[in-house]
Amino acid sequence: MHPSTFSEVIASLSAEGRGFSFIEGSDERHLSFAAVGARAREVAQALAGLGFAPGSRVGLVLVRQSECVEIFLGALVAGVVPVPMYPPLTAGGMEEYLLRTARTLRAADAQAVIVSDALRAIVQPLDDSYRVLTVSDVGEAPQVEVRHDAVPQDLAFLQFTSGSTTTPRGVMVTQAALLANARAIAQRLALDPAHDRAVSWLPMYHDMGLIGMLVVPLLIEGSVWFLPPLEFAREPELWCDLISRVAATISFAPNFGFSLLTKRVSDAALERWKLDEWRIAGCGAEPIDISTMTAFAERLAPSGFREQAFLPCYGLAEATLAVTLSRPNRKLRTLTVDSETLGRDRVAVPPVEGGEVRTLVSCGTPVDDHTVTIVDLSGSHLESGFEGEIVVSGPSVASGYCGDEESSREVFGAGDLKTGDAGIMVEGELYVTGRIRDLIIVHGRNFYPQDIEWSASQDEATRSGGVAAFGVPGHGGEEVVLVIEAGSVVPRDEVTLQTVATRVAKNVRIEIGLRVAEVVIVAARAIPKTSSGKLRRAATRSLLQDGQLPVIQRIRI
Repeated sequence: MHPSTFSEVIASLSAEGRGFSFIEGSDERHLSFAAVGARAREVAQALAGLGFAPGSRVGLVLVRQSECVEIFLGALVAGVVPVPMYPPLTAGGMEEYLLRTARTLRAADAQAVIVSDALRAIVQPLDDSYRVLTVSDVGEAPQVEVRHDAVPQDLAFLQFTSGSTTTPRGVMVTQAALLANARAIAQRLALDPAHDRAVSWLPMYHDMGLIGMLVVPLLIEGSVWFLPPLEFAREPELWCDLISRVAATISFAPNFGFSLLTKRVSDAALERWKLDEWRIAGCGAEPIDISTMTAFAERLAPSGFREQAFLPCYGLAEATLAVTLSRPNRKLRTLTVDSETLGRDRVAVPPVEGGEVRTLVSCGTPVDDHTVTIVDLSGSHLESGFEGEIVVSGPSVASGYCGDEESSREVFGAGDLKTGDAGIMVEGELYVTGRIRDLIIVHGRNFYPQDIEWSASQDEATRSGGVAAFGVPGHGGEEVVLVIEAGSVVPRDEVTLQTVATRVAKNVRIEIGLRVAEVVIVAARAIPKTSSGKLRRAATRSLLQDGQLPVIQRIRI
């Protein structure tokens, strides 16, 4: 009999030979799936012993991935609604971090927050408003028998959006939606627990790490090795060290993960790695750049990596995770279009000779039992090749935003999820073109900030992730502003900064056909980002307009 809730999946875990392995410093801790299930039941009984009843909402601010797994699963067994939240990643900005954490807990209507032991002193100020417990508190709590049978309509957990274009909102993911998405992913990827082994450095406070690398493997009882996210950020080679060591067949990452490793990998690492078993290199969570994937495949080819392993995908928290997935073991599919026509008329046509070109990467087709349509501003369906808003329907779509009925009606409607993303469908495949809210419209032509930022970040004085582009009201319409983190600009004298700004703006004009009105040089790490590293362009614009960005120099072009 197939389970109807994900809590039933946890209760049925029984595999002894397969399980989760956690890389923690120089140690590697292994838990069989039978042990994972037993540990989840222990945590559930501890949560009951701490007084949490089914339906209670509890924030999770956890550093170790083993803690995330055990407490998240224990909460599901107990019927407690977990709210995964990102931990403080640096020593700076703690005041802002605590304010955002408190806002999230308030939006979630949480009664308490469970934190890693090492974070207890850091989150002490939250004690005035919320019950703060540590992992040790959970471990020492009395065990009370749990009597809770989840039903498909129950709220499984709250998944807060990254807030790249809006204030973070709590997506209500039901037991049924969680199970439906996990099944759809497992089916599309043709996962085989007897053969497939996954490696993940993705944080579990975001959907790709939580759903893709925890929930899906639990459904099929397929082994996963977890590398701490900060370890990957500090030493990207550790990712493929682990893939090579365990002969992993599956690993996912955002575009920036593949880019970072390509830049940092050494020839010595390429000689020692054996990556020929890596059959699914999933890429999603942010715009997919074909040049990044090509460069990665070329650089890692000596280690046995094959370009056919790349599996682009598209998803979002409001759909639990996956919406479209490419099929395994096929060449990358791209769509080369005339950039000017796409921006002006919102339709994909072949490029004209000498015209500007844009190459889009296919994110595959909708997963089973789900549909994707492209609609215009009036909600009417658009034909193949026309750009509009991506709308999703299917059993994985969440039930709305926590405590925000107005936004829920606007975004989820009558079961159709308005994603806020722009895209094109061609021959049943989805090509994502950008975020609707981020579009910059100049003289009636649409420009995508990602394209502008990519062009600007090719300069030797800039870096990927250190440039934000947005539009502001100007004379005769919208004009473009580039905010650039100083980063490698040395020396930072007025003449040097003027030279860099002029050069970057010229490159954008040549490559994109767009005039930049102003370049703003700011301090390193000044551009606000989400917890997953996505640029918060609207927030950057607001901070600049309010005089709250640490500006080094503003240069009109």
